Amino acid sequence: MAKQVNDTKIELAITKLYIKDLESLIKKCEKPVSKEIERRKQKLDKLKCEYETYEDAQTGYGFGEITQTEFERLQDFFISKETQEEEKSVKELYLKFLKQTLNRECRNLNYLEEELKEVK
Repeated sequence: MAKQVNDTKIELAITKLYIKDLESLIKKCEKPVSKEIERRKQKLDKLKCEYETYEDAQTGYGFGEITQTEFERLQDFFISKETQEEEKSVKELYLKFLKQTLNRECRNLNYLEEELKEVK
C-alpha cells in the first residue's frame, strides 16, 4: 500500500512537470503560429475585391461586368482561399497536437489526484 502511494506521488510529480513543459511549449509556439495565420489572412485580404463569393463573381461574369480573364483570376483566388483556410501548416498542427496532449495530461493529473485521495 505504501509503495502504491509512493508510486502515485512520483507519477503525479512527473505529470505536473510534464504539464508545465507542455504549457511552456504551447506558449512558445502560439506566437509564430498566430503570426503565420495573420500573414496568410493578410495575403488573402489583399486579393479581395468587390466580389465576396465565387457565386457573386460568376454572376458578374454572366452579366458582362467582368471579362473572362478577370473571372478566371477570381476563380483561382476563391479556390486558393478555400484551400488555404482548410490546410493547416505543420506548426499549426503541432500546436494543436500540443494542446490535445496538454488536455489529456490534465485529465490524467486529475485522475492521479483522485487516486491518491482514495489510497490515503
